[in-house]
Amino acid sequence: LSLAAKTVTGIFSDTAMTQAYGLLARIQPGGIGSPPDRGTRERLQAYATMPWLHAVVGKIAQAMASTQWQLYVTQTKGAARARREAAIQRAARDQRTKFLDARRAQGELKEILEHPFLDLLDNANSFHTGLTLRYLTSAHLEVTGEAWWLKERNGFGAPVGVWAVPPSWIQALPTPTNPVVRVSYRGFQASIPHTEWIWFAMPNLENPYG
Repeated sequence: LSLAAKTVTGIFSDTAMTQAYGLLARIQPGGIGSPPDRGTRERLQAYATMPWLHAVVGKIAQAMASTQWQLYVTQTKGAARARREAAIQRAARDQRTKFLDARRAQGELKEILEHPFLDLLDNANSFHTGLTLRYLTSAHLEVTGEAWWLKERNGFGAPVGVWAVPPSWIQALPTPTNPVVRVSYRGFQASIPHTEWIWFAMPNLENPYG
């Protein structure tokens, strides 16, 4: 639930300025966050011009995009439910699969076949299919180390679609004092609140907050 809440509300809380001795505020003191890494655009362009890069990244992205996602609800209640869910979340991949198989066999898990989250993964947006969105996300991660989804919300504020935005379009990351993402591409210029984004990022070893 906390992860779902972060997906809807963003990464910065009201106390982000003071947490851990004001770490975020001190390493990002200005109102503008880190710019994109140099060479990001060139790496994305290389995907179309370097056959081996295209082949390797394409194979990984196609495998990721073709994964069938499933959604379950647990029938167990109370403290036992919390313990079992924690065990599944903390388990390694192979062990997690065994946990899920055992709970399905015992009738403790029920698969959800219709849900807005599944619709979002399948339909993405009015331009891309879910398969294309997942392919783009994986390819962006492999080539640049990050991927961006811009949320599309319905009248109730719930995300009902996502749009893949190339990392090279991101001009500045959000900061605690200025929680917006700056986007620039051709004639499109915008500062969009961080709550409207989902950011997948492999950590930068030299600056894990950049």
